[in-house]
Amino acid sequence: MVMAMLAWFIMCQSLVASANNIELWGQALRGSPNKNSVTAKSAVSEASNVPASTLWGGVAIDYTGTHLFAAQDPGGLYVSSNRGATWQLAQSGIPTNAYFFDVACSSSGQYVITSTSTATFLSSNFGASWSTTTVGSAIAVGTSGSGSIIAALKSTAVQVSTDFGNTFASIGSPLTVSPDGIAVSTNGTIIVVSYRYQGVYTATLIGGTWTWSSSATLLSSNYDVPVAYGGGYFYASTGSTIYKSPDGITWTATGSLPYWDGIGLTYISAGDSDVIATNAQLFYSGNGGNSYVQKSGSSYFNVAVSGDNSNGVWISGTQVYYGDFGEFFASCLILSFLISNFGFISQRI
Repeated sequence: MVMAMLAWFIMCQSLVASANNIELWGQALRGSPNKNSVTAKSAVSEASNVPASTLWGGVAIDYTGTHLFAAQDPGGLYVSSNRGATWQLAQSGIPTNAYFFDVACSSSGQYVITSTSTATFLSSNFGASWSTTTVGSAIAVGTSGSGSIIAALKSTAVQVSTDFGNTFASIGSPLTVSPDGIAVSTNGTIIVVSYRYQGVYTATLIGGTWTWSSSATLLSSNYDVPVAYGGGYFYASTGSTIYKSPDGITWTATGSLPYWDGIGLTYISAGDSDVIATNAQLFYSGNGGNSYVQKSGSSYFNVAVSGDNSNGVWISGTQVYYGDFGEFFASCLILSFLISNFGFISQRI
């Protein structure tokens, strides 16, 4: 029994050591824009051609964690179809030297939309080829689960497509200042839009007409107001507390973050039960946002978690990483349990 516990301890310690060393845990890519393929762990040694100041315009992941997308700002859009093991630079119909703002995909990953400083592009084949939409430049983008409804947030209005991106029409905008983020429900009938310093507004499709409403609960005094949708709920934050809503109108305060810098969150992503939030630090919840734990390290920015909670993709510093948030924290909990009992075990050996 003692030897079995020691074996568990050694294995778990190894897991956590790998998880804390991000390069070993899930280095995804930091490849040169002119490289068509980047292999996961070997990319660490091939990253010298990317300036340290390289930024990223967004990340996205499908429901099962199979298809991952990461957009540079400036640079190109990278695509993985094998859970992050290898990445390719999307080239057919999409620029490789643009300033990418955001990227989103349907639950299957088949439909992908990405926005740049000059145009918004759509793929209907998992990122293999791209076409230019009529939207122009968009600040943020989102899709329904099927990909049939696509929303693009512009500075003056929200553009919505109900035919897989073939055509777009304006549904107006409650405000014309500082739009920030957008989230779309799985069925596509609810769209939540956030505005810097202003809070959250919701467009609901009723009888073929989009109706806007505001949420006084989420008035913001912070710069960023991140929003997300997953597991049947919208998530948003205007401070150290993250709010949750089934309809984008009625919001309930859930867990508060264990660390707060007074600035505000930059990104939220939600799966069926996992919720990930960042404000340079990274916070993880495995219970639908009721409580959070802080991951070690810093400089976390864009983040996305798969709907089934099995995989995630995120930016730390100038690099893209992938991995299972829940598995990492489960390893920590197991190790913590073993350490707490290891003294007792050693006394009995």
